[in-house]
Amino acid sequence: MHDIDLIEVKDKLGDKGLFKISRFKKVIKKTKPHTHEGYYEVIYLKEGEGFHWIESTRYQVNTPECYILKPGMMHCWEFTDIPDGYVILFKLEYLDPIMETALIEIINQMGTTTRVPVDKDLSLEHLFEELIKTYDNRGKHSDLIIHSLLKIIYAKISVHIELSNASPVRPANLNDKFINLLNEKCPELRSVNDYAKMLNTSPQNLNAACRKYSGKSAGDLLAEKLLVIAKRYVLHTDNNMSEIAHVLRFNDASYFVKFFRKYTGVTPLQFRFQNFR
Repeated sequence: MHDIDLIEVKDKLGDKGLFKISRFKKVIKKTKPHTHEGYYEVIYLKEGEGFHWIESTRYQVNTPECYILKPGMMHCWEFTDIPDGYVILFKLEYLDPIMETALIEIINQMGTTTRVPVDKDLSLEHLFEELIKTYDNRGKHSDLIIHSLLKIIYAKISVHIELSNASPVRPANLNDKFINLLNEKCPELRSVNDYAKMLNTSPQNLNAACRKYSGKSAGDLLAEKLLVIAKRYVLHTDNNMSEIAHVLRFNDASYFVKFFRKYTGVTPLQFRFQNFR
């Protein structure tokens, strides 16, 4: 067996960093598939052409638009024209759990939404520009301004989500927290019991919450996340099935192939062929 081609995990904030904003690099390039280590990424793209892979979905860039990436999500770019925009990186620890509950609630409400069209909203660009100027030229009240602008940006993106019907907006719940934890811990953790323990609840309560808000059991959601990661490796690496099975912690390749075919109707190799990049 050759060395397994792993999806890179990036940590652009480092051990001590909690927040960063920068301008999008104005270069035409194809980036390598990667995930993020424990931080959120908010992208405002005002110019550019090409494609943006998020997990197994290939979006055609259609500016202006925003992308909301949660910890553990895989993405990569295939630009064909020079991009322009802004990138915000932050960890939840950056937010005050008491004073900024409204912002945390908005973040959780966004669920699985990743791409948000923001056509004809020039105010968003102005907010990002003001945020980066404040970040680059910090003074006495900069932290207060940064937190306020971040809250406004998320609120405006949430409005666009509602307008585009991209996802339902509702109070965050145990189901949402479970999904967020899946993004961070799967496939390291493969048991619903383990997730329930981390969420300080019982497997029964977790299942009840998942069925109420998603119509699926916690086990079904766990399987769906495993499938997302499986598709990630089938599409974006040249690993064979034994190697992918090892990454996803299946006992053997045949079990992995059966799992994949159960949920997709095709084998991993057939899926790779159908989506050959």
